[in-house]
Amino acid sequence: MDETTIEGRRARRSSLWRRLGEETGWRMYHHQATPVPTQDD
Repeated sequence: MDETTIEGRRARRSSLWRRLGEETGWRMYHHQATPVPTQDD
């Protein structure tokens, strides 16, 4: 899991990858970003 900040908004991000073969390599097959609430929320 990774956490990023863009224009003051934070989000936790996660990606799932599958290896499809030697020639194809790794491919992302799912990505999710969940907003992190501010202390004001």
